[in-house]
Amino acid sequence: MSDPLSPSEALVRELYRISADYAAGFEDQLDRLLRAGCERLELELGIVARVEEQDYTVLRARSPEDAVAPGAKFRLSDTYCEATLRAAGPVGFECAGESEWHTHPAYAAFKLESYLGTPIRVADRAWGTLNFSSFASRPRKWAPRDLDSIQLMAAWIGAELQRQQIEQELRAALAQVKTLEGLLPICAACKKIREQGEDGSTAWTQVETYVTRRTHAVFSHGMCPDCAEEWLAT
Repeated sequence: MSDPLSPSEALVRELYRISADYAAGFEDQLDRLLRAGCERLELELGIVARVEEQDYTVLRARSPEDAVAPGAKFRLSDTYCEATLRAAGPVGFECAGESEWHTHPAYAAFKLESYLGTPIRVADRAWGTLNFSSFASRPRKWAPRDLDSIQLMAAWIGAELQRQQIEQELRAALAQVKTLEGLLPICAACKKIREQGEDGSTAWTQVETYVTRRTHAVFSHGMCPDCAEEWLAT
């Protein structure tokens, strides 16, 4: 009979199962990860949040009676995650009411006593946070293995978001290539391209402008030998 897994080992095994289950969809994967995190850390709330400047938007959440819904928005300064992003690493406390955290706007607004959060990074840039919290104080101090656990979960989320971003960019690039591979209506004289607007209108666009809008190409103008010879002859 094998020895029982430690909580950290159990979390790693669950994270592997979650990350391998692409068929379930990203939202389901996040829901399962938040459930596993809440159980592992013994906290009530788990949130994956997108942060853009001072806007804190809940992407997915696990909370009692679904009190925190995806799409909910807060000011970043009204959340503990503001300190987490400033720290650029895990931030946690066990009893806000008995520490300097009792003056934080998040404590006044939500009365969350215990918290553990860490940044989510995409392409080495801060994207948002993964955080867990509870209305009850935590009887035990956060241990290094707790910090390792939340960082591991955040690293997987960041890697998956980056994979999705790259996939979208590749699809967009493929669509651009297919557009350019198609038959383009081009003027035989001036070489402008005829574009059809969504409203049915027609516009003639310089070929350089058309290509630049659809690719990363930047044109630098020169003169081919035939044109140069013709120009010098005039």
